[in-house]
Amino acid sequence: MAALESEQIAGAAIDVFQTEPLPSEHPLWKTKNVIISRIWAASATSMRSGAATIEHNMACFLRGDIDSMTNLSGASASRDTNGETQTGDRQESAGA
Repeated sequence: MAALESEQIAGAAIDVFQTEPLPSEHPLWKTKNVIISRIWAASATSMRSGAATIEHNMACFLRGDIDSMTNLSGASASRDTNGETQTGDRQESAGA
């Protein structure tokens, strides 16, 4: 933490933690030069939903709308490439 906060380390992207999911009060969530991601499984479904999340978050970041970025770490829902939210076997349109 000290190396990140002092920028001795320029930044870190972390997807595995000793305690999963990372507790909401953990200081890493507020560290400006840290990217926290859920761990990526090697399935096509997880890659598509992950790519859609990355696309959404990048668009939010580029327009300066950080509050609208999505964190799905530990969540049971994911957004697929068609913008639909998938929770288990159920699908809901993002616009509905």
